[in-house]
Amino acid sequence: NVLGTFSNENNNVWDVNYDNATKYYPRNSTVEYDFYAYSPKSTVATNETNIKVTYDFTGEEDIIWGRTEQVNGGWNAKFAKDTTIVRNISLNHKLAWFTFNIIPGTDYNENECEVKVLKMNHSTACTLTIADTDPTQAGVLTFDKNNTQELDLIDTNSAYNKTSGGIIGDIFVEPGLNNYALIIELSDGTTSTINLKYSTGTTSIEAGKKYNVNITIDGPTEIKVTATLTEWTDGGALEGGI
Repeated sequence: NVLGTFSNENNNVWDVNYDNATKYYPRNSTVEYDFYAYSPKSTVATNETNIKVTYDFTGEEDIIWGRTEQVNGGWNAKFAKDTTIVRNISLNHKLAWFTFNIIPGTDYNENECEVKVLKMNHSTACTLTIADTDPTQAGVLTFDKNNTQELDLIDTNSAYNKTSGGIIGDIFVEPGLNNYALIIELSDGTTSTINLKYSTGTTSIEAGKKYNVNITIDGPTEIKVTATLTEWTDGGALEGGI
């Protein structure tokens, strides 16, 4: 579990420099090795079947994972000695990325409609399987549904302002959920829960994709009541006697 630093990007490919990561193997060894990479780096838990890392999830940082592809029978010392092929690790995003854009709508009033609170209820713990004897489990990211919290989405350094709206914040989220709900509070004290709807062409939230969430805020609409008075009309005479 060593730290690597990316440098010299070229067409989305980086050189990676590792801290104290040089390892030596018998030059004719045919024992095969797999190499895995993940980020952010943290303490790993290892047992006989897998290697995992658990995160306290805040939505502020992406999680990525990858492994080397085996070539000509796998990576081993003899193969490395006999070839000039560079070992490449293809890294994949494990989260989806939401950005939130506030759009002033009908009857918008900046003194009443300014967004003061924007949150999302989301799991706050997740576990990434870095490696596993079952290859289908390697790279799987799972979230603990028993640990959830309302995560703050507002970036105080964003370009949002109460007059014209704009991008107010962003968050990395678990992909593939059936519903993503926002809690929003305006300056007039109104609090609402918004269930996000897919736009045309979007059927699910996928890892590795960025989604722009447009939130349109309409101002309070005054309800006017009118009254029409019907004039008295002659209903005729009534008679009675003793």
